[in-house]
Amino acid sequence: MRVRHYGVLCFVCLGLYLLRGVLLSTLNYEVPNQLPTTPPNPTSTKKYTRDVLRDDPSLSVRCPCAVQYREVIPPDPLSLALSLPTDWSTIYTMTIHGETSDASKLIPTTFQHHPIFEKYVTKMTNSIMQYPNFISEFTRVLVKESFDCDSSQQGTAGDFRKYHLSRAVACNEKKSNGTKGFLPITDEEYFEHIALLTTAFDAATKGERYIAIELGARYGTWAVRAGGAYRAIAGSDNFFVVAMEADCEWFCRMQDHVAVNSMTDQSALVLAYNAPRSYNKVHNDNPTTFKSSRTVSLLDLLEPFEVVHLIDFDIQGWESINVDTEPEVVTLLTKKAKWLHFGTHSKKAEMTLLNAFQSQGWCVLYYFSGGHHKALNRGHFCQTPYGKIGYNDGSLGLVNSKFYPEVASRCEKVPRSKRCFWSSDVLKILTSV
Repeated sequence: MRVRHYGVLCFVCLGLYLLRGVLLSTLNYEVPNQLPTTPPNPTSTKKYTRDVLRDDPSLSVRCPCAVQYREVIPPDPLSLALSLPTDWSTIYTMTIHGETSDASKLIPTTFQHHPIFEKYVTKMTNSIMQYPNFISEFTRVLVKESFDCDSSQQGTAGDFRKYHLSRAVACNEKKSNGTKGFLPITDEEYFEHIALLTTAFDAATKGERYIAIELGARYGTWAVRAGGAYRAIAGSDNFFVVAMEADCEWFCRMQDHVAVNSMTDQSALVLAYNAPRSYNKVHNDNPTTFKSSRTVSLLDLLEPFEVVHLIDFDIQGWESINVDTEPEVVTLLTKKAKWLHFGTHSKKAEMTLLNAFQSQGWCVLYYFSGGHHKALNRGHFCQTPYGKIGYNDGSLGLVNSKFYPEVASRCEKVPRSKRCFWSSDVLKILTSV
């Protein structure tokens, strides 16, 4: 009789244990500690569990530092607070493309900033707080000084200061406590800033939750900038950013960068390459694959979102591979995304992207073909309304006329022979929205 009771008791215990597992799975308690505990789109009716943003059991194997607890404490500001220069509306440039050694080479030009910057400055306070070992960006984002100013930490990407002048300026001005070039200067990132600020204003004006995605994020540069800009504009944390990076060391730095800027609850960080599904080698149900490369397709990454305001691509040529291998990606982006910014990385990629998106009704905001050399003075130069800019990677900005029908009649087809193009009319319309 006692044996029978023990058997019944064991059976009941087993049943309770299995029930506990079902409940925990249903409640989605198994969330990596660097990801948010709420879905990015609370209005969505889709079940938001076991998806690519949260479920990565391979993380501890592929990148141990990503799951280790590190206390990240935002720094206390220095007593020094600097005012914006009176000539803030004037664009600064450097006499030599990629100059990193002499801040005196930073000179004013006769060009004025795009109107979106004037609109943004009205949302800023007059003082710029300074922090030890951090660079204070105009988007109110703190960046650890070593991320862009220490060439020993750049890895295979090389020294970013050589082909992103704004990074060189920030490093130089940090040393001198200066504010020249505090707003973007004429370099490859200038139009990227226009895209970021315009989409943040658009979401804030319409009362929408701002959603931005960065692919090839390094330390989460543009994802965190997007969140910082939206905070400054809207005065709230009604935003959600996704940042995908495949390099473990930079992924862990990205976790710290997000934490320092108090965006852990407004972000999802993904350790993976953005590539077609067929390239993925990591399978959650097979631990023997956990040391392989993980890729995440846009088809899966975009699934939880109804609308995405901005997607920033810098994935070293995979932009066009995604389009060629998974053409349905263009269809999905046309359904969900408002703005796209691409670092293009090759002439072939530029043509592939232009053809694919223009055929789906996307409007080209700007297209600047790159020299495709990460080296000093090797960029392809374009004369823009904001000065002469050298492009190494190349830049392509697109807006979805489905979401902005007022620009559809102003879209121009970019010919294959064109290497420098921008649509002043469309940018003006979008800035005034």
